[in-house]
Amino acid sequence: LVFSVAQNSPNPFGRRTRIDYTLPHEVPVVLRVYNSAGRVVSTLVDAKQKPGRYAVSWDVSEVPEFRLPAGTYFYRLEAGEFAAIRKMVKME
Repeated sequence: LVFSVAQNSPNPFGRRTRIDYTLPHEVPVVLRVYNSAGRVVSTLVDAKQKPGRYAVSWDVSEVPEFRLPAGTYFYRLEAGEFAAIRKMVKME
């Protein structure tokens, strides 16, 4: 296994999307979603995780609508020394 983070699916998304990632060894993991201004919209993971493949589902109905309009968002996975950012689009 190697560190990796996949493109969210589906993308663009409406109410729900899924983010898959892989960890080769145990590390602290933080997975956050940011708006285009760089503000944190949601923290999906903040925990130490064992090696393996992970899938995180994000139901945006848990975020107040005024905080999550349609548009471009970014998610960042930090896992030990590894970090990756991907872009995603929310539809109405």
